[in-house]
Amino acid sequence: MRSYSLFALAGLSVSLLLTGCGFGSQGVDLGLPSGEISGRVMGGQSPIAGSTMSIYAFGSGGYGLAGSELATTTSKNDGSFTFNSFPCPQSNTPLYMLSSGGNTGGGNNPSAVLAVTLGPCGSLNGIVNINEVTTAATAFTLAHYFNEINSGYTEGADFFGGPSTSSGGIINYSQGIINATTVTIPHIVNTQAGFANSNVNAAPGSIVESAKIYTIANILAACVNTTGPTSSTETTTVCGQLFGYTMDYQNVRPFDTLQAAVQMALFPAAHVKNLYNLIPPIGFSFGGYLTSVPQDFSIGISYTTATAGLAVPTGTISTLDIDANGGIWFPSNGTGNVGVVQFTAGGSTNFFGPYNSTNMVNPTQVSIDATGVAWLNDLGSNFVAGYPIANPTSPTSFPGTVGNVFTAVTINYDDSVVLGFTTAANVSQVAVIDPTRKTFAGQANSAVSYPIVSIAGDPVGGDSITTTNTSSGSGSTQYYYGPSSSFTPFIVSTDAGLAGQTIFQGKDIVAVNTGLGSATDDLCVFSTQNCFPIYPLTQRPTNLAIDGESSLWATAGSAGSVLQIPQYSTFAPGGTSYLDTNFNPPRAEANELFHGTGNGGTMVQPAGVAVDVAGNVWVSNAGCTTTGCTPSPFVLSEVIGAAAPTITPLISQIITNTTLTGTEPQY
Repeated sequence: MRSYSLFALAGLSVSLLLTGCGFGSQGVDLGLPSGEISGRVMGGQSPIAGSTMSIYAFGSGGYGLAGSELATTTSKNDGSFTFNSFPCPQSNTPLYMLSSGGNTGGGNNPSAVLAVTLGPCGSLNGIVNINEVTTAATAFTLAHYFNEINSGYTEGADFFGGPSTSSGGIINYSQGIINATTVTIPHIVNTQAGFANSNVNAAPGSIVESAKIYTIANILAACVNTTGPTSSTETTTVCGQLFGYTMDYQNVRPFDTLQAAVQMALFPAAHVKNLYNLIPPIGFSFGGYLTSVPQDFSIGISYTTATAGLAVPTGTISTLDIDANGGIWFPSNGTGNVGVVQFTAGGSTNFFGPYNSTNMVNPTQVSIDATGVAWLNDLGSNFVAGYPIANPTSPTSFPGTVGNVFTAVTINYDDSVVLGFTTAANVSQVAVIDPTRKTFAGQANSAVSYPIVSIAGDPVGGDSITTTNTSSGSGSTQYYYGPSSSFTPFIVSTDAGLAGQTIFQGKDIVAVNTGLGSATDDLCVFSTQNCFPIYPLTQRPTNLAIDGESSLWATAGSAGSVLQIPQYSTFAPGGTSYLDTNFNPPRAEANELFHGTGNGGTMVQPAGVAVDVAGNVWVSNAGCTTTGCTPSPFVLSEVIGAAAPTITPLISQIITNTTLTGTEPQY
């Protein structure tokens, strides 16, 4: 079971306020009868007879904790099953179904466990098919809500759950689970038919990596269509090999196929070739799978629109932010499509905007404040704009009397808007819009040598300022500690090339891109007034985010990848949690997940990155470097459930007197 710091618990009520999580009654019905559903359970192309079919409510007591079993039956010889109506705990209680055991023809396999999500109890009705495709979708979307407790699994105990709140006897279920089961899973699979959505039948404007889903499904089917392992340690049968290859770095071994699928989701870059080679012959497996070994098993979706596009000028940083309701906000600066765009994954229309009633010219960064206003910089004009997420057609703008162009924006710990700007005389400084939004002024003693390309707020009141000399290619990263009004600079590194977005973790820990300008560019962690490289990359990192378990996520160049850098369990001198006590690189299971066009995906030039409340990693794609060109049509990419769920928007993690950075939501 996960543990939480006193800081996280102390800030819980504030974070819920900022993330729009209500405690009030949801106006739901109690004890409402469910509808009736029927369907089939299949192992690959074979029906599973005699499987125990069970419908569960998602747990509400915390991550990975069980909910109640609401109904059970047994599949017939043709794999068919039927559930009659049963009482719903609440009409909005999210449900899932498990198939346990059963026989595909050679004998009973107790290790064959399959899963499918069913949506809200009050909407249950019709047909649902459960197989390895639905299992892959469920496991990869909800891996961080599964029951790995104290670094181990229990045989026969498979359940999903998340934290919740309650008021007046009404449970407010985890927003991450609601988003995952009502939006993400329906995007990637059709649970009525039991197949993955392709480019033909996916949601408008989306491209699903369906071949990856079928590949994972076939690996699971190799075990399902047998009689299971001969022991809990053997590695000679197909199931034994599957469970052996999906053991994690702590040697936690699965007992069944659902647990194995969750392990593949948590460690998607581990034993990829060995797992791929388990795929059974054609006739027993699903068609449409990858015909060669992938670099990893992470699943992606990309979304495209003709009305938005992102160009990231050389030497600059582009960001995105996620609002309290899961909406993705990113800048658009393609020709004829300039402004801020809101993306909502649910529904038939995903993209809204660009909104630009303040005449933005070249926005590149966005940051959402605690009141729900998305603030943007502008490389092409001397003003700053704030667009309310609830009413983006009525923005606020501040004339840039303090500067000429605004090169970076973030929201500080006190909800002030902090900006980097460059004057007409080529002087780079910091400007602040105060929390009341009444004053806008440049800050004394904040002049730096080169244009400011990124700013990151700190939970204890400081800022990290990243600068780059775009003309010569040399850059420096400077860290400012203490309240923004003092701006006493403390320079910790000077590097060649572009420095990346900074992320604070805890009190004074920051990870940055050293920007060495070569094929061996690194990320580095600041500790004891030095930056220590933590992972070599073939492509330059372009941005950083942090998830709910304090893993760093970096976008990586034209390879179209994101890199996960996990914490160590013990901290090194200086407080950093990404190096060991000797300042060595991170653990061996760090994942680089590839979704470029060469790997069956659509990441083109990853730019901004953020993690949402369900653990999806969102990436904005840049197709070029100037506003006069045609940006990539694949505007947004989503890596499904790869990260630990986190609190959104980012300001919710750095609020006054609270350290929430790197913690999971408690609702």
